[in-house]
Amino acid sequence: MALALLAVFLTAVWGAPRRWLGAPLGFLPAVLVGAALDMRTEGWRWVAVAGGLAADTFSLNPLGASILPLYVTGAFLRTRHDLWLGELPFAQAVLGAGAAWAVALLTLPLVMTFGEPPVLGLPLAWRIGVFGLSAAALTPVVFALNRRLDRWLAHPELDLSSFRTDREIVRTRR
Repeated sequence: MALALLAVFLTAVWGAPRRWLGAPLGFLPAVLVGAALDMRTEGWRWVAVAGGLAADTFSLNPLGASILPLYVTGAFLRTRHDLWLGELPFAQAVLGAGAAWAVALLTLPLVMTFGEPPVLGLPLAWRIGVFGLSAAALTPVVFALNRRLDRWLAHPELDLSSFRTDREIVRTRR
């Protein structure tokens, strides 16, 4: 969850990519994909709720408009997490781009219903495209960072077997 809040903070504060490309970078969907596929528990829910609230706080969206798209995307990724090829960087990039585009397209009707209507047309398509492609580039980085943080901060998994593997009797025919 701290990584999601850091991602939203970087998106809000780091204005250089927004000025150069005319669109924000997709940090939050990349973190959501990493949380939905890598976390052992249901931590992706906290990422969706806290990240959505933080993103709406820094944007012109109505408060809570980003939570539902993030939650739906995370739930879809989590229910099928054993089918995705989460170890391959190309698959991670494709999932990151798909998640970013899904979040952007699911947020659009909510913002049009409850908030200020966005300017539709080519500029919106450019922003959604840059958002998805940047999430595709950032998702493998998030996976690597998640694994490194897990190795540093989490306890190693214990072998729950009562039989020691170094005490096995090897039987061969002579």
